[in-house]
Amino acid sequence: SSILWLFRMGRIAVFSTFIVVQCLVLISCASGLKTHLADQRKHHEKNGKCSKGSSSSVQLSRRGFLGFGVIGLVVPSLVWPSTAGAVYVKEEALQGNIFLKERNEKANLLKASLRQQRRALESMEFYVSEYDCKAVCGALRAPPFSTIRKDSAALLPLLGEGDRARARAAYEGFLAALEKFDRLSAAGINNTRGSAAARAELYAGYFASLAALKGYVASLPEEIARE
Repeated sequence: SSILWLFRMGRIAVFSTFIVVQCLVLISCASGLKTHLADQRKHHEKNGKCSKGSSSSVQLSRRGFLGFGVIGLVVPSLVWPSTAGAVYVKEEALQGNIFLKERNEKANLLKASLRQQRRALESMEFYVSEYDCKAVCGALRAPPFSTIRKDSAALLPLLGEGDRARARAAYEGFLAALEKFDRLSAAGINNTRGSAAARAELYAGYFASLAALKGYVASLPEEIARE
């Protein structure tokens, strides 16, 4: 997303600034040391040979500039890991929040499809009451009900571990009831009248499937929890 992209660009900017600061410190130290030594050389040439004290002064000056350079390199190096670590932790948290939001949005769409499929199954009661098994088989294989397995296969992996286990158990119970109902309706296609026992069995299979589907939909969480 755009927010995550901006956050990554910010991290790159921080790292680039760190490199630039270290380069500037090195350049400044080298330039300052060169200028200082040149000034001292001119001073000594003007006043004659270097004395022991002036030689020590040159050495101290070199050490001072080198010490400043080391500090300029070490301090940013110590600061950078903590800064980079904080930026990385914030990015990781942001990425987790964005991913969780996307999972919830996708899950909500799939749950809306399941509710449509539940209503589609509820509307099949008329066909069951008329023992119109051909119409029942057709409705089970037509949208929106025909995509229920595909939607569930996409939805279940989005859930948290505990929610996923409960929903999967409810889904498997629903599938078992649905397959039995489908077999009963397929068996009655060539027998349009049906016996009283066959009608009762189809009714029982239908209501078992509907109850199992309602239980499956009810087992789904309102929001996906962070794992």
